[in-house]
Amino acid sequence: MNNKIEWELEVAVGTLPEKIATAFYNVFSDKLGGAEYAPIAYLGHRVSMGTEHAILAEQAQSYANKAKNIVLIVLYENPGDTDGTHFNLCDIIPVVDGTSTVSGRIVDVKYEIPEEAQKAFDKMIDGHAAENIKPFVLLATQVEVEGISYIFAAEITANITSDEKGHTTIENNIKDIAIVTVSPKYVDIETILQRW
Repeated sequence: MNNKIEWELEVAVGTLPEKIATAFYNVFSDKLGGAEYAPIAYLGHRVSMGTEHAILAEQAQSYANKAKNIVLIVLYENPGDTDGTHFNLCDIIPVVDGTSTVSGRIVDVKYEIPEEAQKAFDKMIDGHAAENIKPFVLLATQVEVEGISYIFAAEITANITSDEKGHTTIENNIKDIAIVTVSPKYVDIETILQRW
């Protein structure tokens, strides 16, 4: 993926635009590499020589007792496509590993975030003053010694900029899509899609 071209973020959870849905099912109609794919959310697109579309998806590995991972899929739309039949698979990027039994992580997508997960998120995210972090789907949970960790997909609006002297100011709205892990002891934010 070329990260220097700006993504237009258009998060649509649980659904894909009609042409993208057609393309997704055409590309993944056969098991690709022994895995099955199910879309979770359409994240956005960017235009270069054609158009790239980003989709968050669940990947079920047939060789690992149908263990599930979360991946970022990038589909390339050839110029002039009007019906979703001229798309190619550009990339599949691992985002959340659910196949490792050592981790105790369970991928179980919840489109409606459970109350206990939302409370844990709100408690740990409190204090991120320069960022507005909004989870839009719960992707996985992980049992740890300290308690349960929750792994979300979230939209982040950061209002951080620096002037020519290196002083930080708050002004622009820079939106990213990130995987946010919230545990009883820490918060980890990993950006998977950026709007530059």
